[in-house]
Amino acid sequence: MSIARVDQIVNQLGTGPVEFTEGLSVPLGKTLSVGGPVSLYQGLSGTAGQIIKAGVNSELVWADGDSVSVSATDGASADRKVIKISTTGTTNTSQVVLRAGSNITLTRATDEIRIDSSYVNDDTITRLQASGGTLVSGDIVFTASGAATVTQTGQTIQIGSTNTTYTGGTGITLTGTEFSIPQEVATTSSPTFGSSKTQ
Repeated sequence: MSIARVDQIVNQLGTGPVEFTEGLSVPLGKTLSVGGPVSLYQGLSGTAGQIIKAGVNSELVWADGDSVSVSATDGASADRKVIKISTTGTTNTSQVVLRAGSNITLTRATDEIRIDSSYVNDDTITRLQASGGTLVSGDIVFTASGAATVTQTGQTIQIGSTNTTYTGGTGITLTGTEFSIPQEVATTSSPTFGSSKTQ
């Protein structure tokens, strides 16, 4: 291989570019700088936005840049929807498969995939407060006091009470909630009751 050390190369007449009939090899690590408009295979020039790509026979040609398209299709079963990613001008296609899980339904309309859920959250937080107390949540225990009773069956809690029945004894009358004796007693009196004897 011959090595020519020159700053500029033109054709023999000095009127045009040089044709490399046997090709041109640029060593590894060296830069090939092109300053002006570039004509590639078959003398074609590119337009704004085009890029240089390899042709069918590895020749360099001008071409539009690759564009990516996204589309949605139905999957192999009703619970699957597919998102396809394709590159224009190639056979390269990637896809993402969405699969519905529990309580989930996938519905596709053209390129729109809707995700619906039938799940109902029953785990609500309830806070309770007694008169004079503060709001609390979590495990709450009901306790009975006095004549009250508290019982639970499953999710049902029942609060009841035990009634005490009063009756008037000998010589005492009970009317409603009032007891009375058959003699008048002043509010300042301190009556005493002795035993009675049958004559």
